[in-house]
Amino acid sequence: MKKFKLGVLAMALVSMLGFTSCLDSGETSNTRTFTGPLRVSNFMGLYTLYTPFGGVLTPLNPELLEGVNDYSQYTWAFYSVDYDTQDENAAELDVTVLSYFYVRDGIVAEIAPAEESKLAPVRDVNFDEFAYNNDARGMFYGVSDLFVPIYYYMRNVDTDDKDETNAELAKHQFTLSYNPSEDFNASTMTLHLTHVVSDLEEGGTFTQSTGNIQHFNLASPLETYEQTYNTNPSRIIISFEQNSTNNDYENANEQEFSFDYQAVVDYYETWENSNGSNE
Repeated sequence: MKKFKLGVLAMALVSMLGFTSCLDSGETSNTRTFTGPLRVSNFMGLYTLYTPFGGVLTPLNPELLEGVNDYSQYTWAFYSVDYDTQDENAAELDVTVLSYFYVRDGIVAEIAPAEESKLAPVRDVNFDEFAYNNDARGMFYGVSDLFVPIYYYMRNVDTDDKDETNAELAKHQFTLSYNPSEDFNASTMTLHLTHVVSDLEEGGTFTQSTGNIQHFNLASPLETYEQTYNTNPSRIIISFEQNSTNNDYENANEQEFSFDYQAVVDYYETWENSNGSNE
């Protein structure tokens, strides 16, 4: 199995920022498991994974990663490290990838998409399956690359058919848009999530629930915010139209999902000030 389906990640919630130890025949093992966003380099099938803190990971089972970077240079992986054979302070480590998500890149724009006739609501936006107590620190790669789990409806497909599933998912595009004069204030930055279905037609049937991790680079709105307020926002709000039963706007309601962005900044500043160590 190459990737987890959204909704069945509970067993992978080890810790976005830490690790757990495993037991082997009643004895403590020095194999530790991690999960979180990784940047992917793929050179002719040779994969290298980079952590947000400068670590370089070489997968011992690269065959599992075929196509991992088809839609983004990032993935969300669940992997283990055997420290019985490696120095846990080393910058480069061999790892075993246990499973992963395909991450898809979303768009960040100062104006919203114009194709109103192709807009669709979403079922939900939250960190619940990925970050304990809505802790956004594990949802960032650095301070500007944000990973957002988005749950929505698509047309019924055979999920065991990779080509059919990917063809449907490719028709769903997500954008975070903003108007600085209206969406920024002295403490918060609001981003509006837009869901566009490229071939949306009236009367189309969208009954199959799905979800993707979408990657958004927030460098541009964060820079605009800092130029205006000479600081970073304390909180980031994602506003979205929600219909929890289908793909129709008829019964949709505007919802907001927010998180503590200052905690993300503080976390990375602490790491930088300790010369790259998060201990």
